[in-house]
Amino acid sequence: MVPQSPVMLFDGECALCNGAVQFVLDHEQAPIFRFAPLQSAVGKQYLHSYGLPTDSFDSYVVIEAGAAYVKSRAVVKMGFHMGGYWRGLSYIVKLSPRFIADSIYTYGFNRRIQWFGKNTQCRVLKPEQRQRFLDLGDSSFKAG
Repeated sequence: MVPQSPVMLFDGECALCNGAVQFVLDHEQAPIFRFAPLQSAVGKQYLHSYGLPTDSFDSYVVIEAGAAYVKSRAVVKMGFHMGGYWRGLSYIVKLSPRFIADSIYTYGFNRRIQWFGKNTQCRVLKPEQRQRFLDLGDSSFKAG
């Protein structure tokens, strides 16, 4: 399962994670990312095909060019593709020792529900944004 454009898998139940998706939608310079909740059928297909757990989630996942990026490296990929200022910040994270960046990421990710709560509302998406979500009626997406 190699997508044509980067795919961001996120925790669909987490308010922080949903906020991150909204942040990407609002701040990326070009609409490049596709999105799917980790808990969705499409999300689980991606996780399975890249050998990642399908029943417990400890990271955003960015799928690109046949590789899956998790934790701080997923954040680096997100920032790089967003461009501008965010690309510069992603280079700073990339230059950090991975064990330090991943430790900081894991600390926050493990507390995300406690700090930010569960997602209780959904953003109303514009039609062009809705098409970028792989589990929201995108008939052009074929998993497998």
